[in-house]
Amino acid sequence: MKEQQQLLEAIMQADMACIDLNLYLDTHPDCKESLKLYSQYAKDSKQLTQEYESKYGLINAVDINNETHFDWASQPWPWQIGGNS
Repeated sequence: MKEQQQLLEAIMQADMACIDLNLYLDTHPDCKESLKLYSQYAKDSKQLTQEYESKYGLINAVDINNETHFDWASQPWPWQIGGNS
């Protein structure tokens, strides 16, 4: 469970960096350094999310790709991982 928690935290860190950089880029759209950082964090988030989902299941319900069965609620919720669920 520790690896799963670490991977989820890495995703959250990359996503938060994207949110912060997005806000900055809204007011500084020509900042090449920030745009480069944003692109790297977005790439990291996507890669980490793919790794997480291949090992532990989906993170977001909108990513369900099954038209016959909605299996979102059978997995632990992301905030239950590592807790006393």
